[in-house]
Amino acid sequence: MARGFPDYVVAAGGMTPEKYFTYSQVQVPIILFDDFEAATIKWSAMNSTLSLDSTGTGGDEYTTVYNGANALKIVAETQNVTGWAYRIAPISGVVANIGCAYYLRLDHFNLYNSGVAKIIPFKIQIYTGDTFYFIEICFDKATNKWYWSTDDWVTSTEIGELALEAYIYYYVKLVLDLSTKYAVYLMINGTKLDLSSVELGSSASALAPCVVFWAGFNMTSIDSATYIDDVKITYNEPG
Repeated sequence: MARGFPDYVVAAGGMTPEKYFTYSQVQVPIILFDDFEAATIKWSAMNSTLSLDSTGTGGDEYTTVYNGANALKIVAETQNVTGWAYRIAPISGVVANIGCAYYLRLDHFNLYNSGVAKIIPFKIQIYTGDTFYFIEICFDKATNKWYWSTDDWVTSTEIGELALEAYIYYYVKLVLDLSTKYAVYLMINGTKLDLSSVELGSSASALAPCVVFWAGFNMTSIDSATYIDDVKITYNEPG
């Protein structure tokens, strides 16, 4: 299989708003696609330092790029505080079944030596013009279990068990249904974890319609990094 998104190919249309990924014979319109090949980083940082990394694709601890020449390197600046990279993608009103996907790589320090029990790899925020919807996902490296929260981790609920290994890029995808205001599923590589009973958190907001994709990690040390590559946000995703 060619490198890049598994089971996705770019249909005719180029990098225009009409660009699609084709998935199981269903064309999925793109809101955002970033493979970090551009010279300028289009993401913003919070409690972190961002850089383009081009170490290579050697298939071991030196591998920091999933596809192409670059990946985004996220380094936490403050101990015991999650370091984030985030990107804002405008949308036109409320759209159905938003898919947020990316490739995630953690190193040995992230998984085994940081002293932090739970890693928070990403969260999604969706603004519709009058309401703000959100969900956050975390991975407990001690138990290999995944959790979701919609109240900033005041409470959390287990999704399922699926281990991560160091130095490997994982395909992570979350699908949310704004027509019902519920999540749909979380996918790690080819394993789909059901989230259809999870209602999204919400609050009033007049911010213009957009999707905000947050990727990061929490550490007790600032000596390590997380890498992400080939990020995409789509809509009209098949359930």
